[in-house]
Amino acid sequence: MSYRKKPSGKEYKELVDRYQKADHQTRLKLAKEYGISYGTLRNWVSEGEGRLAHISEGVMPSTNVEVRPVPEINITPIPQVSEAEGEECQVLLISDLQAGQKTPTFNSKTLKQEMIWFTEKSLRLCELHRKMRPITRLHVCLLGDIIENMPMPLVKFEEIEHAVIDQIFEVAAPILNDLLVSHLQLFDEIEVWCIRGNHGQLEGKRSLSAKTNWDTFVYKVLKAGLANFGKIHFHIEETEFYQVANIYGIKVLLVHGDQIPSYLGMPFYGIDRRTLRWNVSIPGGWQYCFMGHFHVCNYIRPSGIPIFINGTWVSGASYPLHRLGLRDDPRQFILFMSPKRGVTAIYDIEVNKPLRG
Repeated sequence: MSYRKKPSGKEYKELVDRYQKADHQTRLKLAKEYGISYGTLRNWVSEGEGRLAHISEGVMPSTNVEVRPVPEINITPIPQVSEAEGEECQVLLISDLQAGQKTPTFNSKTLKQEMIWFTEKSLRLCELHRKMRPITRLHVCLLGDIIENMPMPLVKFEEIEHAVIDQIFEVAAPILNDLLVSHLQLFDEIEVWCIRGNHGQLEGKRSLSAKTNWDTFVYKVLKAGLANFGKIHFHIEETEFYQVANIYGIKVLLVHGDQIPSYLGMPFYGIDRRTLRWNVSIPGGWQYCFMGHFHVCNYIRPSGIPIFINGTWVSGASYPLHRLGLRDDPRQFILFMSPKRGVTAIYDIEVNKPLRG
């Protein structure tokens, strides 16, 4: 039986009810049953005093639902603990200071100020983490390129501010000395792990001993100057290009990174390949790798190996733009490590900005 006039009363209520319960195909049949178009059927139902608020096909029709408030319950606050079980240590990654380099935005004065800001941020982080766990030991990883040296490949003559002797005794050694002594305010023991970089190499390096490197000289000067501070312990690697640091029994490979080739201007594939080989060929193995050299802060896990690539202290230099197509990244890593979980917190610190708040 065909209908052209919209039904009313009980018949209309039955129509609306059938429409609400039907799927799309059944609704088409319902329209055919009434002898009307599907659009007309929708209009008939929509006019039903707000009983169906049709929005689009596939959307459930609206219903009248009473929302009642959840009964009030007593919530017991979780107390803030001042000290949790298990100690941690703090780890500073220091690399690519390039003391003695000069750019439009960086020089020795800039570097000294950056070290002050970095020290303030490091001490503040220690104080914050001490509210969670006891932290009494600091590990400082000096990853090379502490000084700029004199002109060498990819270093322009106009970017040299000081002679090497002044780079060491007027800039690098004093600021590192202040960094270590300042941290004695919070730490009972400081372990300093030292490896050399490529900027410390001397001319004619192929005919010289591997020990002949200005970075190693800086470390020796620093150690001699702090000889009366019994809480500061130095581990200076003089023979190999790497050192395996021991942090809570966790072995950490320390390299500068100049041994790693870049592919298509980027080092990450080279890092993956070389660290995989080192993990097999370096005696004893290791669980983490810390390096510098590339002037851009990165944390990667190729093949599941955690690798921290430290940044630099320099800004406005030509090297990273020339080598990688990237600008300097004046950042250094500060980490926290646990005996059971390894690295528990990672901070990439902007060294060229003061502490805020």
